[in-house]
Amino acid sequence: MLISWNLLNEILTIPASLEEVAERLTFTGCEVESIEYPCAPLKDVRSARIEKLEKHPAKENLFIASVDDGSGSAVVVTAAPNLSAGDIVPWGRPGAVLADGSVLGT
Repeated sequence: MLISWNLLNEILTIPASLEEVAERLTFTGCEVESIEYPCAPLKDVRSARIEKLEKHPAKENLFIASVDDGSGSAVVVTAAPNLSAGDIVPWGRPGAVLADGSVLGT
């Protein structure tokens, strides 16, 4: 059975970390098979507005987007066909870390 940590936090009245609660549950005879994190923390991923969107001149399935995250603008290439100017999208500058641990390059 999967139990949400948020639900346990509402029920429990003792301040304890997730790992401490898992250990205490195990000592009471409940089996804690695993602790799953649905999404790892992102690093340097921000909201950005698409200022301009054009078709790529050489690749039919790509688009060139000008994005602005409030600290400056940048030009990026995307394959997402469902974007338009004015959309707010998640965006990371080179060096940003995604949920799977991959690091964005240049």
